[in-house]
Amino acid sequence: ESFPIATISVNIVGSFILGIIALSVSQSIISTELALFLGVGIIGSFTTMSAFSVETIEMLQDGNISTASTYIILTFTLCPILAWLGWFIGEKLLMS
Repeated sequence: ESFPIATISVNIVGSFILGIIALSVSQSIISTELALFLGVGIIGSFTTMSAFSVETIEMLQDGNISTASTYIILTFTLCPILAWLGWFIGEKLLMS
């Protein structure tokens, strides 16, 4: 089985967008209600922790431990970094 690039890409992009949403609500650019709708409703349905979990389990069951480990490390490293980057870029664009 190949590396699940589609899932990690969606989760990274979603993390970036969620960073912008989090900044926007923290700076009162959007309401808490809109942030929840966008973050939980739209971005939450766009990203997928469940697919990540199942794909990881399948890789482990198939004996692809190094691929599963890489997937876990990349997901739990890149997603927070991209959320921070979304916040940072959002700050530059929205606060200037």
